[in-house]
Amino acid sequence: MNRVRIVTGPDQGAAAIVITAAELHVDCLVLNYISQASPEELERGPLDGMPKRFEVTDDLDTEYEIVGFGGSGEGELRRMEMKLQPAVPSDAKSLRISLGIGDVLFTL
Repeated sequence: MNRVRIVTGPDQGAAAIVITAAELHVDCLVLNYISQASPEELERGPLDGMPKRFEVTDDLDTEYEIVGFGGSGEGELRRMEMKLQPAVPSDAKSLRISLGIGDVLFTL
């Protein structure tokens, strides 16, 4: 059985979008987040609950692509997850999620 490594997100204060965890699977990366951003803050992003500018990078310059998305909620409060590929390389030391309204840095 392949275990999933779960890295919890750093303190992001009262941010409109909080990345709560990164799940490091053998074949993908899954980001869990809570969005309480208003439609004005999101500016019609690529996915519901995400800002217009969204990018995931690591210290090895891996290019990630969104391959799945889901969540639930009502009003402006949503609990979401996003699946990206490829998997995070095992020798990566950090993961940066750039949201346009701020960056979140995970130490791996």
